[in-house]
Order: sequence, then C-alpha cells, then structure tokens
Amino acid sequence: MENQPIVANQPVLEMPKTKRSHTIFAVIISVVVTAAIAGGGVYFWQNMELKTVQNNLATAQNNFTSTEQLLKQQITVLQTQLEEKSQAVTSSGEYVALMDQLNETKFKLALLDFKRVSPYEVFADPQNKNKFYFVSNHVESSAVTVSSISVYDFAKDQYFQENGIIHISEGSSMLFDKRLDGQREFRGVGIIDNKFVFVETSIDDSPGPCFSNWFYRNLSYIDLGVANPTRKDFTLSDELKAVESQKATECQNSL
Repeated sequence: MENQPIVANQPVLEMPKTKRSHTIFAVIISVVVTAAIAGGGVYFWQNMELKTVQNNLATAQNNFTSTEQLLKQQITVLQTQLEEKSQAVTSSGEYVALMDQLNETKFKLALLDFKRVSPYEVFADPQNKNKFYFVSNHVESSAVTVSSISVYDFAKDQYFQENGIIHISEGSSMLFDKRLDGQREFRGVGIIDNKFVFVETSIDDSPGPCFSNWFYRNLSYIDLGVANPTRKDFTLSDELKAVESQKATECQNSL
C-alpha cells in the first residue's frame, strides 16, 4: 500500500486547554481569605491588648504613675486601630467609636496631669459625647479641702478645636464646690437620670477592688443642666442595686 501524502493544512487535534480562569479565581479567593484571617487576627490581638490595658487601669487607679503610663499605652493602641480603620471607611460606626474612645482617654490623661484626678472620677455625658464630668479635690490646708464637680466640653476648648491639644482650663466650668474638713473629699459615683451622683467620704477610705461606689451610704447628687445646682440626697433604686450586686459578685468570682 502506498503511503498517503500528508496534507499541510490538515486539521490537528488539540489537547484540552487547562481552565486557567478557575485556577486564578481560586488563587484570588485564597489570598482574600488569608488576608481576612490575618487582619482578623491582628484586630483580635489589638482588642485583647486594649482590654489588658483597661484591666490594668482598673487595678492602678490609686497609683498615678502607673495610671499615666497605662493611659499612654491605651492611646497608642487606639491610634494604631484608627490608622488601620482609616484605610477603609473613616465614617464607619466602629471608626467613630474608636475616635470617641481615643478623645476620652486623651482627656483623662490631660486631667491626670492637670489636677491629679483619677480617670475613674471621669464620667461621660450620656447625651453629649463631647462633655465629661469630673470631681477634683484641692487640699487648701491641713484643715480644709475644697471639693468640686466640673464639666469639660471639647466644643468649648478652643485649643483642642484648632490643633487637637486639650487644655482643661479652657474647656471646663465648675458646677458645684464645697469646703470640707481636711480629712474629707468628694468622690464621683456616676450619672443617672440627668443627675451627677457623688459621695463625701474620708480621704483614707479605700474599699476593696470589687466595691461599687453606688453602695456608699449618704449618696448625694446635683441636677445637670441647671444654673447653680444644689446638693440633694440620692436614693439608690432596687434595680440599680441588683445590677451593682451582680457586678460585685462577678468581680469576686474572677479574683
């Protein structure tokens, strides 16, 4: 049998092509998932670090040096989180919440330096995130302590509005003050129903770490948002007493 001539343009069978599009898509998915896991891990670690700082602050409230260092550490953590969030959406609720927390921490640090006030004597206004109420005690002499309740407003601090630097005296105004015996002082308790609740107690009064200030006897309050408020007696409600009792129990169990 004679050999058949090979035709040059005879169609040649092709091998099936690899579906590269599927491979590329799989690679993209893998990269995205890996990045998400890594980003989530970083965010989780930062949140854990922030919680650690906050827990340490709770045990250092009577040590001004430790408190100052921990507040600075908390500011660093919050700034890092904000820098990462700003790469996404700066108007997100989470970003705004971090910014509010950062400003509050900066205020506490500024107040600590300015009046040596514990950050646990600082209470955010429930209705205005720019306002913070705080108690300060000035030892005038061995026989007299001047205790006062003041409010700071970011919106009234011109220095903060211009360059972000907090000036306590610029944005603060005193609401109530009283001259006490040199061994007495005011301590802030909290804000409820537009009332600033506080207590007058001994400067040596050092309750345990799980004690709630709401359980002090002879609580007092001043009405907020009124001119020249007067001191009045405050009665703790059964609902709030139950909530604070539960917190104390949980705190004791965690020790």
